[in-house]
Amino acid sequence: GEFYRQPMFYAMAHFSRFIRPGAVVLGHSIRSNSGIMGVAVKSVDKTIAVVLLNELEEDQEVEIRYKTSSIFVPVKGQSINTVLYRGALK
Repeated sequence: GEFYRQPMFYAMAHFSRFIRPGAVVLGHSIRSNSGIMGVAVKSVDKTIAVVLLNELEEDQEVEIRYKTSSIFVPVKGQSINTVLYRGALK
């Protein structure tokens, strides 16, 4: 038989690369009509990973806020992106 990798295979590979065993899901919010789905986790090494999935065909800009700082992240249409915070956050 033949083996075909479906798009879900690549999505799961992306999520599992950044969300490792022992990670804790952090509270977060996303506007429900944005077409963006995401999850924020804190790993055992204190790295925070924010994984974003843009379901729409249009590119979007996402604001990520943490405590008193924020960044704007461009997210291409129909893509998965990850933002990592290492060391600088407590």
